[in-house]
Amino acid sequence: MKTLKSKIITSLTAFVLVFGIFFMVKAMEKKSATSSVKLISATTWHFTGTSQSQIYNASYWQSGSSSDPDCSTADESLPCTFTVTDATISNPTQLVSYLNTKYPSNPSAVADNADSRKPE
Repeated sequence: MKTLKSKIITSLTAFVLVFGIFFMVKAMEKKSATSSVKLISATTWHFTGTSQSQIYNASYWQSGSSSDPDCSTADESLPCTFTVTDATISNPTQLVSYLNTKYPSNPSAVADNADSRKPE
């Protein structure tokens, strides 16, 4: 009887340990999955065109900040520097697509939402 009782206790202990380890591993996997959240970094673009009709043309946008001395925060008609927080935008074509989606056929809205502007 003592041996049977000892085997039952040993079996239950082993079962509880295996069950506990299983849930510990699951909890650690969940923690590592939530800690791998990708941080979104902003990208800055500058407009090199000279008229509002060029705002939706990808060849007039370049990545990075502008060194143009005419850029200011004054109410001008053209965007100069535009910052985007959408991580999927990595080239001028994607930027123009984003601008056309967010500000469809409204170059003035693009200029109004730019970080800095310049005269036309």
